[in-house]
Amino acid sequence: MGERTAGQRPKIIELVELHKKYPAAFEATLIAHGLRWRDVATMQFTWSDCYALMSNQPFDSPINKAINGKDWWWYHPVVDHIVGIFDSLGVIATIISQRPNVKKSQLPKPTLRPWDTTKEKEVLKVKPSPLGTLRKMLRWD
Repeated sequence: MGERTAGQRPKIIELVELHKKYPAAFEATLIAHGLRWRDVATMQFTWSDCYALMSNQPFDSPINKAINGKDWWWYHPVVDHIVGIFDSLGVIATIISQRPNVKKSQLPKPTLRPWDTTKEKEVLKVKPSPLGTLRKMLRWD
């Protein structure tokens, strides 16, 4: 945990909003450590303790499963490597099966991870309208 700079939200507000958004998962995560939400802000369990606990959860903790939804398993430390091996094997299989005539477009595309962004953008193609028609539609005349 570093120092908070201007523009960052206070940690307490983040914890309260996280508890409001995912109350059952938040409580389950605390209960797994022998704590409860009602214990927060006491001498035995400070806000700083709560932030440290919640910000260092394993990939399969109840709170991380709630936050990441159906993609929670992607955050296992090994999954990204296994999928990379799978993608590489697909490329190797394609190259071996069509060794002399393989084209880049024929290679399989790598598996998209939840954090990958797609390069496809939706482009709107609109036919320009005459100025007179626009004025009538807007009732400026």
